[in-house]
Amino acid sequence: MKKILALLAVIAAIALPSRAESYTNEQIIAMCDTILNTPYDAKSPSMSHINQLKTNVMEWAVDNHDIKLTIGQWNEELFKDLNQDQGSAMLYAYIMADLRYMLMHGLKETTLESVQAAMRETLEYYKRANGKIRETKSLKRMCRLSEQQFNDFVARQYEAVMSQQE
Repeated sequence: MKKILALLAVIAAIALPSRAESYTNEQIIAMCDTILNTPYDAKSPSMSHINQLKTNVMEWAVDNHDIKLTIGQWNEELFKDLNQDQGSAMLYAYIMADLRYMLMHGLKETTLESVQAAMRETLEYYKRANGKIRETKSLKRMCRLSEQQFNDFVARQYEAVMSQQE
C-alpha cells in the first residue's frame, strides 16, 4: 500500500503543475512582507505559518527561471556568531528582502542596490526581534552606522566578492 501511495505522489508531482509557479509577483511580495514583519520568536505559534511561507517563496524562486537571486559572502557579518536557528532566520530575512526588492523594482538579478536594501531590511528584522536574536559585535557595529556609512560598507563587501568572482 505504501508503494502505491508513493507512486501516486510521484505521478501527481510530475503531472500537476507546481503551486509555486502559480503565485504572482504581488503575492510573493506580500509573503516576503509577512515574513519580514513578523518578529522573530523561535517559540511563537506563528512560526509554523512563517516557515510555510518561507517554503512557498523558496519553491517559487527555484521554479522561477526569470529571477537570479545571488547570495554572497557580503552578508556574512549579519550571521556571524549566531546560533543555527537565529542565523537561519537572518538568512531568510535577507533572501526575502532581496527578492522583494528585485520584484518591486523589476530587476532580474541581484544588484548592489538590492543587496544594500536587503541588508538594511535584515538589520531592521533583527531590531524587531527585540533581543530574541543575540546581539553580536558585528550586528551592533552595523546598527550604529549612518545610512551612508552602511551603504559604503555594503558596497565594499559586495565589490570585494564580485571582483574575486571575475
